[in-house]
Amino acid sequence: MAAKLPATQEPKKLRPVSRKTRTAIEALLTGQAKTQAGAAQIAGMHDAALSRALARPNAKALIEQLVRERMSIHGMLRASHILESLMDSATSEYVKADVAKHIMAVNGVKPTQDRQSGASGGISLTIVMRQPSDAPGTDTHMIDVTPSEAAE
Repeated sequence: MAAKLPATQEPKKLRPVSRKTRTAIEALLTGQAKTQAGAAQIAGMHDAALSRALARPNAKALIEQLVRERMSIHGMLRASHILESLMDSATSEYVKADVAKHIMAVNGVKPTQDRQSGASGGISLTIVMRQPSDAPGTDTHMIDVTPSEAAE
C-alpha cells in the first residue's frame, strides 16, 4: 500500500482587522497620532486593547501592506523630488556626483568595473603625492603611487 503524501497547505487567510484598529493604524501611519495612546483615543479604543490588536498577525500584515503602498507611491515621488533638487542646488560636488551616478544607475547606465577600480565604483583614480626635495628653495618632484596590478 502506497503512503499518502501530505497535501500542500495553503497559507491561512487572515481575518480583516476591525474598523477601530484600522482607524488607529491609519492615524499612526499618517502622523495624525504621534503615540499609540493617541491613536487609541482617535479610534475610540483603550490603550491595552489597541496594543493587543496590533500584536495580532492580521494587524501586522495590514501595517506592512499600508507601509509598502505608501512608500511605493509617496516615497518614490518624494525621493525623486529630493534627488532632482540635490542635482540642481547641492553645493558639494561629491553630492552632485553621487546623485548623478545614482540617477544614471537607476536608468540602466552603469560604469564597467575592472579590478583596480572595483572598490571605487568604477572610477579609476591616480594618486599623486608631492614630496619636497632635500635642498631648500628647489621645486618639488612628483611621486606616482597609483596602485598597479600585482605580478602574477
